[in-house]
Amino acid sequence: MIPRGRDRGATRGSGRGKPRSPSQGSRPQAADEPTYGARGTARGVAHGGGDGGSRTARGVMWGSPQVLLAVLAFVLAVGFAVTGAGSRVPPPPSLAGTDAAPPVRTEEVRYVVVDARGLERPGFADVDLPAGVDDANARLTAALDALRADLVGLGVWPEAVPAPAGFVVQLDRGRLAVVDVPPIAPGTTVDVGRELTVVRSLVATARAAAAAEEVRVTVGGEERLSLWGKVAAP
Repeated sequence: MIPRGRDRGATRGSGRGKPRSPSQGSRPQAADEPTYGARGTARGVAHGGGDGGSRTARGVMWGSPQVLLAVLAFVLAVGFAVTGAGSRVPPPPSLAGTDAAPPVRTEEVRYVVVDARGLERPGFADVDLPAGVDDANARLTAALDALRADLVGLGVWPEAVPAPAGFVVQLDRGRLAVVDVPPIAPGTTVDVGRELTVVRSLVATARAAAAAEEVRVTVGGEERLSLWGKVAAP
């Protein structure tokens, strides 16, 4: 006869020794639940699961070549913006000095008006001449310009005809003054008396302003028999 206590112990021992199948009360393992090994250590913790795994993933992301290149490009762009804003390209040198007018001096020139009767009347005008040089051509041209203004006021010189230009040449026999008169405008007529006054005044002014012993009058750079068709040119 077997005692009751031993029968219960054997029964309990035999019940504990048998393995249980999942259908006998074991619950399924969650996806995020760590799996324990033989020593009871969670595999997820051992491999950096949880917060440790996230930090590791972030470190890998920031250490990738694409992210490093993007950061480097941003740093270079900021540096260029900061340094470029402070630097300025120097302006080109001013060319005003090269285009500035040369210094001039004011000088009085003398011209002579001779009417058709041969009466002379001297005139004077203040003109600007180059400073520091004795320019006989500029002085004679300025005197001829003042003569034209006087004759235009008298109604002798046609307003459509510009002022003549003067040239002074030093020859062995003395100083020669050449007065070049522009051609008269087509359709403009000048009577003999007016043209004679112009010719005599040009010669007298050239002698007075340029101290010339000889005077030649040309029209449009050419020698002609007459000034404007009526009076012979000297």
